[in-house]
Amino acid sequence: MDGKFEIWWDSGAYYDGYLANSKLCGKGFMTFKTGDIKKIEGQWDNNKMTKCDLITMKDNSTADNYQPETGLLVGKGKV
Repeated sequence: MDGKFEIWWDSGAYYDGYLANSKLCGKGFMTFKTGDIKKIEGQWDNNKMTKCDLITMKDNSTADNYQPETGLLVGKGKV
């Protein structure tokens, strides 16, 4: 499958974005029902997030300096 899709998982997670060869690829966002993260927006490649544009936590705080490869907020960000 290629193109823009909406995907829902049994866990309650939801993805709205692009797929290439049936894998998350390109710009999109993901929302979560469980855990500390409410929503994450960015770029995916081969089912892995490669760039985060904005992360929204359950308490609605936001940050734009999340690095997917480390799983950390790095440096100064805009909140």
